[in-house]
Amino acid sequence: MWLIGHKYLADGTLSRYKERLIANGSTQLEGVDADETFSLLVKPGTIRTVLSLAASRHRSIHQIDVKNAFLHGDLSETIYMHQPPGFWDSVHPDYVCLLQRSLYGLKQASRAWFQRFTSYITLEFPMTDLGPLNYFLGISVTRDSSSRSPMDTESKLGSDGDSVSDPTLYQSLAGSLQYLTFTRPDISYAVQQVCLYMHDPREPHFLDLKRILWYVRGTLYELQLFSSSTTYLVAYSDADLAGYPTTRRSTSGYCVLFSNNLLSWFSKHQSTLSHSNADIVVLPITVYLSCNPVQHPRTKHIETDMHFVRDLVAAGQVRVLHLPSHYQFADIFIKRLPLALFEEFRSEDLASSPTYIHMHISFVSPRAMASSSAFVVGVVVALLSFSLWTVSADTVETSFVVNNLTANRLCQNQVITAVNASLPGPTLTVKEGDTLIVHVFNQSPNNLTIHWHGVFQRLTQWADGPEFITQCPIRPGGNYTYNFNLTGQVGTLWWHSHVQWLRATVYGALVIRPRDGQTYPFAQPFGEDTILLGEWWNANPIDVENTALASGGAPTDADAYTFNGWPGDMFNTCVSNNTYRLDVVPGRTYLLRIINAALNTQFFFKIANHSMTVVGADAAYVNPFETDVLVLGPGQTHDVLLTTNQSIGLYYMTASPYATAVGVTFNGNTTTGILAYQNATQTTPPNLPVIPASNDTTTAFAFSNNLTSLVTSPFWSPVPRTVDENMFVTIGLGLTPCNSSQNCSGIFGQRLSASMNNRSFVLPSQVSLLEAVFRNISGVYTTDFPDTPPLVFDYTNISNSFDQSGLLFAPKLTSVKRVRFNATVQVVFQNTALIGVENHPMHLHGFNFYVLAQGFGNYNSATDSQNFNLVNPQERNTIGVPVGGWAVIRFRANNPGVWYAHCHLDVHLPWGLGMAFLVDNGGTPESTLPPPPADFPQC
Repeated sequence: MWLIGHKYLADGTLSRYKERLIANGSTQLEGVDADETFSLLVKPGTIRTVLSLAASRHRSIHQIDVKNAFLHGDLSETIYMHQPPGFWDSVHPDYVCLLQRSLYGLKQASRAWFQRFTSYITLEFPMTDLGPLNYFLGISVTRDSSSRSPMDTESKLGSDGDSVSDPTLYQSLAGSLQYLTFTRPDISYAVQQVCLYMHDPREPHFLDLKRILWYVRGTLYELQLFSSSTTYLVAYSDADLAGYPTTRRSTSGYCVLFSNNLLSWFSKHQSTLSHSNADIVVLPITVYLSCNPVQHPRTKHIETDMHFVRDLVAAGQVRVLHLPSHYQFADIFIKRLPLALFEEFRSEDLASSPTYIHMHISFVSPRAMASSSAFVVGVVVALLSFSLWTVSADTVETSFVVNNLTANRLCQNQVITAVNASLPGPTLTVKEGDTLIVHVFNQSPNNLTIHWHGVFQRLTQWADGPEFITQCPIRPGGNYTYNFNLTGQVGTLWWHSHVQWLRATVYGALVIRPRDGQTYPFAQPFGEDTILLGEWWNANPIDVENTALASGGAPTDADAYTFNGWPGDMFNTCVSNNTYRLDVVPGRTYLLRIINAALNTQFFFKIANHSMTVVGADAAYVNPFETDVLVLGPGQTHDVLLTTNQSIGLYYMTASPYATAVGVTFNGNTTTGILAYQNATQTTPPNLPVIPASNDTTTAFAFSNNLTSLVTSPFWSPVPRTVDENMFVTIGLGLTPCNSSQNCSGIFGQRLSASMNNRSFVLPSQVSLLEAVFRNISGVYTTDFPDTPPLVFDYTNISNSFDQSGLLFAPKLTSVKRVRFNATVQVVFQNTALIGVENHPMHLHGFNFYVLAQGFGNYNSATDSQNFNLVNPQERNTIGVPVGGWAVIRFRANNPGVWYAHCHLDVHLPWGLGMAFLVDNGGTPESTLPPPPADFPQC
């Protein structure tokens, strides 16, 4: 028996011992009554754990009545018990038994006897399934499909007031409420307060006790255990330092949630005066240990536990976070809260997830429990891959303040639009499964949206971001909060503006690491770095685009390319700090996250004297392969491992243009960064790699074909074999007729245009496509986007005799392709040569797709389909359709909403090289797009 405390009367005499875990039949000290002590054969936390698991996993709970006269199992504790039924020692009728083993007289191994004995008692002792659990140990359990303060929130209790007429009644009621706190965490602090005065209760204390009873009467069903798709453990703790009005002692408390369900909670008034939160924890332990006449062996675990938890924190398995007061759920256990905050915490603490099945648990009288037959609870729970030390997915919250910024590049100052006064913008780092909340404040003079490139946006398409596709722009002076989850993706994505050419300077990285308890499918790197490749104009990019659109011709080329915003040594920068530098330690392996954030340029990426191992593309794992060159179209990302195995020195990292459009001008320079080994003292220029030719299509095509998916990835799913929607889509440039009121600098004196299947896409201007679909607004779009082009021709070889007029001048329309939910869509992107040929990086919002095959020339369904990779094709959100060639993609349309598909060369977007998929709702809440958020921007 553990005696862990004493209860005294007001005059200082001993009332009783407080004990825990008393075995049935234990003898006590003479004169000390232990009959009223609540002693369970199973801990309350265990009961709540079982109930929480059953609710979160949609398991039923049955009560089983077993007639059994024996105690089963291996014993690891010293246990006394009554003389068992059927045996009575006439010499010592008042003695109890010291249980040394669970079964006596066994000559075989205990494990074998247990198996035989279990089979026997199943037959010998009837077992009856009493049906769904009704009540257990005084806890009433019911299933229900549905779902004001227990104390004065202003004043605090003291020792003043008249004594109550019947202290025993006060003590009895307070004791019953203590029992009720097993299922009512919302009254824990209030009950703890009234129990402080059980030795000498006063009338104000009785009033507070009655208030608790009134509160309980009006809220009989409050502990709700919710079903949940996640399994994790989260704990909150806090202390009300010096909060007790008379002694200035502190109250500490904590609560633990498991699978969104409140599992354990605690509220304790400290017995010593604490000067800090650390004292609140240390002093009670110190006092108890100093007063304990027996130094129990378990006290050695205090230091062990501290080291154990500290090691888990250091390993990232447990995270300790500071929370603002309005998120600190533990405060409900330590202080009197304002009514509104109390009710919010109660609902959040006890009902943290709006799911459909939960349990109500309430207290019933001990008499009802005593009148029931003996029973045990039988629960079968399948719980895979769970650790009690797994930390839950987080909510990561940040703000983007978008404003004008003066930046100096290429020897001159230029006013640009930037996020949080930086170029690139901030890198956002999250874990898979986290929720990301970004508050965007547009203080720039431009319309603005933020697109989260590659994020699935499951049922959060209102946060996807393309202008007039999913939202109207955030006007200057306006704001909007993007709120979405990042489940099922690990790797490198990025974010950027999706309004005109604003993304030339409004962009940044989005890094998704594995959730706690999971690892990369490769060895943990020593370090990592993110590299964003971009373009720079000695002008406002919006002005560059508007000038080109007004003329009808092509825009001016970028004045430089950039490494993380810096042009590098190959450009005239006038200063020495315009080159990005990556410092590394020799003999280590680094994870580099490479992102092509350029508007109109595809890049070859190399590092002098070094090879790289590609392990990811577009936040999807790939089968590792070694290469000395990467090829990235605008919008694409690659994760590579770099081992610093060369001589100590400086090495150039380069990004050079991959330009495939014949006769189209481009900036042929190379941007550089420096890979600097630790202790490098080199005074000569860094080593430069061999740079591929700008039109090296062979290298680009070979690199893409080397990419295959890692099918052992936790997020891989097999390629759908049955196709519901077959599309053959031509992509290429064209013309728009020039009228007399326009400037026309395009080919043949016309204006440049672009199309897909001879439809040149036009964005709406008064409402977004998604809102028009959601609100059934007519006249905004049509659902007649064709599955094939209007004419079959030699797409990649246009002869002079071919009459192109019917294809060059495509109509300007807002047409979408409607697809039923969960349909499998296959698209053949066929490049055309109506006006030049080039590599088009095609990007699809809302999905990853499988790249089944790529090739040159015209796609032939009879022969080229024989070469489809249906086993481990690369999985991407952006694919470069080869110059003068084709690419075949396949995806499952399991995400309802409107999803933009377009070329990621921004010069082609206003010309019309895009379309949209309209995916219908699926008929269930989990497959139906919810309404837009309250702060959704209006046109």
